[in-house]
Amino acid sequence: MLFLLVKYMSGWIKLHRKIEDNPLWFNEPFTKGQAWVDLILFANHKKRTIQIRGNFVDIGRGQLGWSELTMAKRWQWSRNKVRRFLNYLETIQQIEQQKDRFITTIITILNYENYQKEQQTIQQKDSRRYINNNVKNNIYKYILVELSKIFDFPLRENKTAYKDLAKLIKRFGDKKNLLAFARKAKSFKEYPYVIESPGSLWRKLDKIEARLKIKEDIEKDKMYYGTQEVKRVGGKLKVKGSDGNYLEFGGHIKDIINYKR
Repeated sequence: MLFLLVKYMSGWIKLHRKIEDNPLWFNEPFTKGQAWVDLILFANHKKRTIQIRGNFVDIGRGQLGWSELTMAKRWQWSRNKVRRFLNYLETIQQIEQQKDRFITTIITILNYENYQKEQQTIQQKDSRRYINNNVKNNIYKYILVELSKIFDFPLRENKTAYKDLAKLIKRFGDKKNLLAFARKAKSFKEYPYVIESPGSLWRKLDKIEARLKIKEDIEKDKMYYGTQEVKRVGGKLKVKGSDGNYLEFGGHIKDIINYKR
């Protein structure tokens, strides 16, 4: 057990065994509360076997193999005070004692799991977070490799690249849609942008999407003058402005893609 989770009001604090490295912990005789915390802190978190005076003793989870003399020295108490304290804890059903005058006293912390549930939850969450992060990093690496192949840029793994990938994935919903877009963007000759990294793709995304829309419209026989859509309105050619309104066309008809009379 690395630390004890002590409930305070409606929350918890982590209390590490290393607290005993602080001179204040042994600066003066222990209080009863301090001695109780000391017992919980040093109870086994898993079963193990110890050797005492040539005898092998099994100590289970939530148990300690401490003699009265050990506790008396540690807590700076008399052995009688230790014995009275342990008997009191047993009376209020906080511990059970198994005494062997020739070996040691095995102390069992009752309801030990109540002091561990929150720790187990934290450990499980940390484990899931570690697994999820590994999965996410593997996905990001796969996407980064694929994008570097599509746009022919050097593969560089760093926090910035992964941060930009996260924005791209969020924009497209998943890796499949993102990579499909990238392949589509690179597939037509009019593609005018150099992509050197995920960040470069992110910054030029709106322009690339606009070019792709134009390509799709042209394939549907819509008329375009450069990047501006052209329509025939009342017998006259008009181009779509940046504000969405159509203005009279003043260019050369030969420059209109898919021109129709």
